[in-house]
Amino acid sequence: MHRTAFRRSISGTQPGLVLAIVPARLGADAKQRLASVLPPEARRRLAMAMLEDVLAALAASSGVGSILVAAGDADALDLALRCGALWLEEPIGGLGLNAALARALNLQPTLPPRAGVGAYSGAGADGAGTSFRAGPALIVMGDVPLLEAADVDLMLDQLHRDGPAAIAAVSRDGTGTNALALSDPSLFAPAFGPFSLARHRAAATLGGIRWAELALPRVALDIDTPEDLLRLRSEARPESATGRCLADFTTDVVSEIQQGDGTTRRAVANS
Repeated sequence: MHRTAFRRSISGTQPGLVLAIVPARLGADAKQRLASVLPPEARRRLAMAMLEDVLAALAASSGVGSILVAAGDADALDLALRCGALWLEEPIGGLGLNAALARALNLQPTLPPRAGVGAYSGAGADGAGTSFRAGPALIVMGDVPLLEAADVDLMLDQLHRDGPAAIAAVSRDGTGTNALALSDPSLFAPAFGPFSLARHRAAATLGGIRWAELALPRVALDIDTPEDLLRLRSEARPESATGRCLADFTTDVVSEIQQGDGTTRRAVANS
């Protein structure tokens, strides 16, 4: 199986660098809104590929000091380990996305950089106690596979300007938050979900925090619906994990997708 070659192994967060937190659901229930065009195994493969591309982009950013994958399945653990990331065993479906993110933000570990990193669940990956720190954090959804290091760097450049700050990357429909950077995780609790942008904006305003919304086309596309999948098929880089995954899809499953203009297009998926 092809595996992405990461530029560097990332484990301990260094002063001035950001902890990136990536929540993911990779099991049989991954991407259920794509069930009309993708069977369960294809959805799992797609979710894995998208997460791999997100981790690769974060690893390529010079501003990211460590990556923490918050997920509750073995596939996520395997991918996190081979990407040099930390893994927080957090079943997103059971605990809820925002509760899992709040726990990840509150458990920011300070670990010395090293090549191999194990599972993290409140103690050091080697079983020893872990120290904690307040520092900048970047939450990125695991289903924005077009993300590139330049997008991450732009968000962090905005974050590191004067004073406490919260920087959001806006979803394509203008109502959601696909990435959120916080200069300190204690500024406000994450409130992801439908119409999350307004909630995050209100929290920043209430706290007197510098707030910025960035329209980043690559980050704006999160994959939830068949229409999103159609767009992704046309925009994914062929050499990316997601691009390779989509190229493997066959014509075994064909679903007609009714577009907003009344025309019908076809999405081809893997069985």
